[in-house]
Amino acid sequence: MRSLTPRLFSAVALGLSLLAAPGLSHAATFQYDFRGAPDSDPTVLGPEEVFTTRFPGPPIRVSGIADFFYPDVPANLVQSNLGLGVLKPSDPPDTPLLQTLSVDSLETLRLEVFGGLGLTNVTLDFALSYANFPGTGVFSVNAYTGPFDAPRLIATQGFDRASADFSVPLVGAFNSQPITSLLISADGGGGFILSGLSARSGPEIIPLPAGFVLLGSGLFGLMLAGRRRRASGV
Repeated sequence: MRSLTPRLFSAVALGLSLLAAPGLSHAATFQYDFRGAPDSDPTVLGPEEVFTTRFPGPPIRVSGIADFFYPDVPANLVQSNLGLGVLKPSDPPDTPLLQTLSVDSLETLRLEVFGGLGLTNVTLDFALSYANFPGTGVFSVNAYTGPFDAPRLIATQGFDRASADFSVPLVGAFNSQPITSLLISADGGGGFILSGLSARSGPEIIPLPAGFVLLGSGLFGLMLAGRRRRASGV
């Protein structure tokens, strides 16, 4: 009877290599939802809040800034069922509700990715973007890479779209390096509400259960072949 030991050894080696090898599938996609509950009243969250994803991805810290040109002056975030805005401390009590719930007049959202991971293929989702008068730039995006205390600007771009429920993919230079932080600012001519963000990160790893299934299938096949040979007297 022929020995099956070499074949078993090959099967074990193949299974172990599958367990240890980097994933063969596409990069993981993360979805962040900044909206409150559907029927909830607007809530003041404070100057910063950490958001996570349903899929295990890096947490994102979102901070409110009162003025783009003074990034060290914080402002409270306000969350509605549409998404995130910035509540400037100087807003008078009679400020229109839309302006209170949105990011406007140089207010800024800072988004920072935790865990040492950078994001690519970023798409920003807006529940609302409005212009106070035609022809104005409504908001702009600055993307950075590197540590939080010394970020390096990758790209910047302005957008002048005024409508509800639309997405803006960050393309071109924005994907030259992984993004570790974003500044999303409104100009003096309009505002926006940020409802979500989607992005991609590093490659997936083949899950351990899948690797064990592959290994077990190979061993079972070899055992079945051995029984057939013994039955035939080979």
